[in-house]
Amino acid sequence: MEFINWQLSSMSILFITGVIWGLLFDLHNYIKKKSGVGRVKKAGGLRDFFFWVCSFFLIPPLIFVANWLELRLYVWFSIGMGLIAYYCLFHPSLASVFGFKG
Repeated sequence: MEFINWQLSSMSILFITGVIWGLLFDLHNYIKKKSGVGRVKKAGGLRDFFFWVCSFFLIPPLIFVANWLELRLYVWFSIGMGLIAYYCLFHPSLASVFGFKG
């Protein structure tokens, strides 16, 4: 029974990771939209690169904390479900606050 509890706690940590990742992506897009007016396109690509580098340094440590870097199907499923939950539940309200479309 302990193994099931470990997997469920791991899934919840990774689900929350997906929600946080979705929030960071929305904030990244908001900052990119606000600071990209009249700027060179190359700076936007550089910001995108740094976002994905920061994501690379955020996700593996959380996977390590959740389940010692055992990459099983439920790891990606949990992160994906967190992203989907963020975009279904929180994105519409934040989009109206930030003035996004979509």
